[in-house]
Amino acid sequence: MLTESPAASLILLVEDDSGHVAAILRAFETAQENYHLQIVATLHDAREAIERLKPALVLTDYRLPDGSGSDLVLVTDEVCPVVLMTARGSEQIAVQALKAGVQDYVIKSPQAFAHMPQTINNALKAWSLIQASKQAEEDLRRYARRLIEMEEELRKKLSAELHDEIGRDLTVLGVNFSIISSELADQTSPQVQKRIDDSVRLVQEISRTTRNIMNSLRPPVIDDYGLVPALRWQSDLFSFRTGVAIFIHAEEPFPRLPSEIELTLFRIAQEALFNTSKHARATLVAISLRKDADGVMLDIADDGIGSAITPPSESKNSGWGMTLMRERSELVGGRFSVTSLPGHGTVISVEIPLEET
Repeated sequence: MLTESPAASLILLVEDDSGHVAAILRAFETAQENYHLQIVATLHDAREAIERLKPALVLTDYRLPDGSGSDLVLVTDEVCPVVLMTARGSEQIAVQALKAGVQDYVIKSPQAFAHMPQTINNALKAWSLIQASKQAEEDLRRYARRLIEMEEELRKKLSAELHDEIGRDLTVLGVNFSIISSELADQTSPQVQKRIDDSVRLVQEISRTTRNIMNSLRPPVIDDYGLVPALRWQSDLFSFRTGVAIFIHAEEPFPRLPSEIELTLFRIAQEALFNTSKHARATLVAISLRKDADGVMLDIADDGIGSAITPPSESKNSGWGMTLMRERSELVGGRFSVTSLPGHGTVISVEIPLEET
């Protein structure tokens, strides 16, 4: 029913036909839920009322004396839903209205007016579910961002501890073995000397393995020299291990980017190369990095077998890597896309806007 209670949902009715207003008011007078209606007749007055009253929903005619009711979607700025009414049904108008963000579309009739409270109630419930879903998505993005931050913090800490603790001890151990080997060279049997030499070799191999793990966890080159040197380091390592040739196209010297963006692009490139080695059967990868006034663009293309793009939710084996790359790019405001066709390779593209400094 209609009420002046501040606890009731405020509905802004934008309608210039007094007969239609009267029919809608009669329907709300017998509604089960409590509503408070504010009535205006023009687009101009509606804009002012939305700004001043902050309604729970806007119910508007499509054709108003000074414009289109669908324009109120821009005014509400996703703060409340808009339900659009029109005297004549038109598929074109309906499609345009829904694309513009209108919550529901109603063709005016005595029956539609009589059921308007239920229409409004359904629209408010749907809007509440949409807002809850958006909040859940935002919460997930925030948690994902924190998980990525924690991962990078852990990588950096582990790398530093490997360097400061294990790396230091291995260096000392290697020096000690060298001294022992030199001092006992003429006093030990060939078998013992062989054991000492083998121990020296093992320490050297463990040291190299430790350095590789440190670089894999957090390559210092990205912090010291930036994204392009880090990509070249990663590409050389990847080519050495897989035999896949990699060409990097980027201006030199490439300008430094915010550390979060550099690390995001580097991790995406790492994951893309891993996917290439695992799935693509490629012989060549081209990495292109560009920066302009709007942002930075990274493209990673291979000449592999390609594939039909499958949504991660429908893929049991290959969707997780793509999901991680997409999540990383979206967490810094970027756009991620994949182009892949059987027999034509795969292109992964990332565009990240940069704030003006």
